[in-house]
Amino acid sequence: MDVAMRKGQELEDVVKDIIRESNLPKSKIRIVHWKELEDEYYLNTLKKIQDVFENDQKFRDTIIGMVRETSHIASLKLQDPDFVKLSQYIIDELPILINGVCLDGDSYSLFPYPGFAKLDYLALDLQEGKSFPELTSKLEIKNKLRFIEAYAE
Repeated sequence: MDVAMRKGQELEDVVKDIIRESNLPKSKIRIVHWKELEDEYYLNTLKKIQDVFENDQKFRDTIIGMVRETSHIASLKLQDPDFVKLSQYIIDELPILINGVCLDGDSYSLFPYPGFAKLDYLALDLQEGKSFPELTSKLEIKNKLRFIEAYAE
């Protein structure tokens, strides 16, 4: 977790530099930290996903498989407990990738990103109940996050 926090701070510093050097209206830009997104709905959804991860071997294998296939992780020669621990990052992201986020009373449900990964496809499948329909039925999805593949030059 310390590495993730350090990397997150490094990324925030880069973003702040870009904002400072740009002509963007600074009053319209807000850097949001993960803890700000962890409302009651997020935490409830997260608990349901964690419960399924602990009790459904197929779901667990799917999540751990995503971790194992991550290119920069695959070369580290990790052991099974390490993959389980790293799976928590995916589990933590799933509620947001399924539902979007609510911040200060506003809902955000569009995710522009350059390219889709297995995690994105899993989130879409969970929204529609295509894979793991028993989990989908437990999630009480209010706002489905929508994905758009976007690139900029």
